[in-house]
Amino acid sequence: MRAMILAAACLLAACGPSTESSDDVPDPSERALPYGVVLGLGNNWTLTADPDLLAVSFSVDDGAVEASGVWTPPQTMQSGYRLMADEITLDLVETNCTMDGVPYPMRATVSYGGQAYPGCAAMRWDHQLIALMPQIDACIARSPQTRWVTYAGRQADGNMLVRLSGGDASDCTVAPGNSPEVISFGPRSETLVVATEHAALFVRGPGENPGGLCYDAPEVRGADDALLGWMMDPMGC
Repeated sequence: MRAMILAAACLLAACGPSTESSDDVPDPSERALPYGVVLGLGNNWTLTADPDLLAVSFSVDDGAVEASGVWTPPQTMQSGYRLMADEITLDLVETNCTMDGVPYPMRATVSYGGQAYPGCAAMRWDHQLIALMPQIDACIARSPQTRWVTYAGRQADGNMLVRLSGGDASDCTVAPGNSPEVISFGPRSETLVVATEHAALFVRGPGENPGGLCYDAPEVRGADDALLGWMMDPMGC
């Protein structure tokens, strides 16, 4: 699939010196950035870091500045994570970051060409796709003809939100766990916005490859190699 780019910005909060003792500070070696595509975004820039493609792409002002580099595993820092891709450096801090009413879980700073570009970042929602299959299936059971997933992820209250399309667009709230209970199911709320929705599009099997004449959609398989569904390209053909 082609790399997917989003755009947004956030306000950065100034932080004073820490009052925690050294014993209270988490050991960086105990944290690891989850494996998945990272989308970074600011008021005039976008970044996509894709470990599957081993590529990082950075663009400023709709292509006025464009750069790319080879993806490398993020380094764990005391304050967060650092990903270096040739001349591009991406620093991530796990803290709330909001732009235009959209919450993001990480603050991002891209360093390139001697300049720093502040913004927000999020792991693309499908990095936890396999783990969320029980929640996805519980929601699809409420509307079997609606099998296209535009987002699935944990919300602030600890429950999971699954957004479905392909039939009637629906929002489904599900409890976590392997035997999830559907808490609510209804029409999509246009007032609720979540980071990285539509950046990945999953079609739950069974059925034929939904790519059609355009392309073959990549398969998604579980640990037992059973076909779970397909990843569509949100950008289309």
